[in-house]
This record gives sequence, C-alpha cells and structure tokens, in this order.
Amino acid sequence: PVDRPTSMDAVRRLLEHPEMIPAHYLNGLPRPPAMDATARGTLPTVAAPQTFSSPGLQVPMAGSTGFPQTLAPKTVVPLVEPLPVDRSGARMLAGLGLVFALMLAGAGWYAWREGLTGVVLGDIAQNPPVAQAIAPPLANTREGFLAGFDTGPCTYASRVASGPGAGMIVGYSATGDGFGGLPTAYEEAFGARPAILPREVAAAQCPTLDFARALQGRADAAVEMQLSQDQISSGEAMRVDVTAPAGQAIWAVLISPLGAVYNLTSRLSEPVGGHRSMSFGLNLTDGAEAAPQLLLVVSSDAPLARAAAAMDGAQAAELLPIVLTEIEKRGAGASAALGYVMLTPAVAAPEVSVQEPAPD
Repeated sequence: PVDRPTSMDAVRRLLEHPEMIPAHYLNGLPRPPAMDATARGTLPTVAAPQTFSSPGLQVPMAGSTGFPQTLAPKTVVPLVEPLPVDRSGARMLAGLGLVFALMLAGAGWYAWREGLTGVVLGDIAQNPPVAQAIAPPLANTREGFLAGFDTGPCTYASRVASGPGAGMIVGYSATGDGFGGLPTAYEEAFGARPAILPREVAAAQCPTLDFARALQGRADAAVEMQLSQDQISSGEAMRVDVTAPAGQAIWAVLISPLGAVYNLTSRLSEPVGGHRSMSFGLNLTDGAEAAPQLLLVVSSDAPLARAAAAMDGAQAAELLPIVLTEIEKRGAGASAALGYVMLTPAVAAPEVSVQEPAPD
C-alpha cells in the first residue's frame, strides 16, 4: 500500500501530467509521453517541479488592514512523497507494472463515474459543446435576449444591472466592436435604447466569452458581480462584490490576457445574505504594456469538481469547455458573471526638486 498513489485524484493528476510521476516509480526507465493537450484535451503539462506565478496577484494579509501582500508563486510538486528507490530489477518492474495498472484502472473508474466513456476530451476542447442539458435562454428577459442575439464569434453582451452605468450594455469582443445592430433590436424588444460600453479582450480570452454566453440568461436568479473600478494601475488594489442565490457554490477566477486561469475562490469572504467580497491587487512586470484582465464568477447548485481540481495557469480554452460539460452532464442550475479591468503600468511619482535658498 505504501507504494501506491494516495488517491484516485492523484492517479488522475499523474495521468494528465506523467512528468510528475516520482522517480522511484521509474528507476531509470523513460517517462511515458505526456498527453497531447490539443489531441486529448488535458490541461497543460509541465516539468516538475515547475513554478506557476499568477500575474502579480495580491491579497490582504490576514488580520491586517494594510496594503495587500504579493502572493508567492505556487510550486507544483509530485502528489506522492518520494520513497527510497529499490534497486531490485524484479521489484522495480513489478512495481512499475502495478502503477500503470492502477493508472489504467483509475482512468476507467473516473471516466465511468464522470460519464466520459466514449468521449475524446480533445473533441470537447476543440469543439465547445452546445449547452443541451442547460435550460435555453429566457427570451422574455433582457439577459436571455442578449444570449440569443447573434453578435458573432468571440463576443459577449451583458446588461449593467446596477451602479453608475445601470442600463448600459457591456460589449466584450476581440475587436472592441461588433454590436452595431444590438441597440435597435434591444429597443424594439424592451422600449429603451441602451448605450454600448465596448470592452476589447485578448484573443486567448475568447473562450471565457463563449463560456459566459453558454450560461447567460438561463436562470431567474443569477450571480452578479460588481468591480470597484474598471481600470487600475499596477500595484493598486481593487474590490470585487459578488451576490449569488442562497445555497449555491461559487467559483471565482481571473483570466489573464494569455488565457491563463487563476483561482480566486479562496479570497472570497464568507457569505452574508448571499453577498461576498474580496480585495486584491495586480502587478504588471516592468516594461509591460496595459493589458485587459477578465474576472469570471460561476454560481452552481453543486461544487464543480473539474474547476476545483484545475491548477493555476490552466488554459481557458482547455479548462472552461470541460467545466461546462460537467454542468451539462449534471443538469445543474448555473449562472455566470463577467467583469473587466484594464491593468495599466504604474504611474511614476513626479520628482520633487528642492531649491537651495539664495545666499544673503
């Protein structure tokens, strides 16, 4: 038993990341090839140990009201503790065979449990599934109308429900436009012509728009999110407020311009009447240009196992279709809210010159 992976989750992670298999399972033999992310839909593989650093995420220090501290980069380590290597060839081969047998058994058990038998995950990643098990958009609601209005690929339009911009429509797209016919159609449906607030996203963030749209306007009570500002300077702190239906699980993430997903769920405060909040800061590396950051909050009837198991730095194009598939398979009620903040370089403080008084 001490030679086995500690759990089926460990087996699954080792299957997805063979480079993380501890050396004592191999004893000099070559590692099995990593699963091809484009062909089989696994999360990105990295050599262990590998450091994943979020784009300067900062969170308030526990018990402190001071400026947030910068999160230390996360290090991915093997999921089982190294054991002394047994150099007996017979035992090594037997142990290695046992490990791969366990992996195959674990993969079959996991696929059966998750209903993935006969499904190639790469197909899911490359062809995001239609939300067949999710209720269709409620056409008589504003969000349902926006979900059903065709604005083209890599677009997402959502109404601002409250705050200074209440009644406006935020239009996310890779070009910053593409919503020319929307105000007229919206006015015909609801009697008011909204202003469009354009938000240009990076190409790698497009899967986030597709995911949010797949869940848009399909629930009477949906999760809502408000950001304290839509533009911050590097090193500046911001606040996010989230309101979700009572009893629902929350998954909150940041999606960088490179499409990397970073989990913020643990930063949220405990719910008070369905309301949660978090504060954090973002840093740009020296010399970097302004870059759009997306915040995605998902509310669901049950916790999303695939979302919780994902490592920081996973690509949105790989992870989000798999999470959507889990929601569809369960037929769980779910909704999503999307937020946008432009992260700009820090403004240098002006130099102050002190003039010496002239001598008498």
